[in-house]
Amino acid sequence: MFCLFHTQVAQFCFNLEKNLVDRTNTHRKSRRIHDEH
Repeated sequence: MFCLFHTQVAQFCFNLEKNLVDRTNTHRKSRRIHDEH
């Protein structure tokens, strides 16, 4: 039971970090497009 819980927490943290990275990359991309114009 504890192992399952730990795995879910790890998965949640991983997704959270991935979302943060994706958002940062998207922000950089949009800024780059903005700078080119």
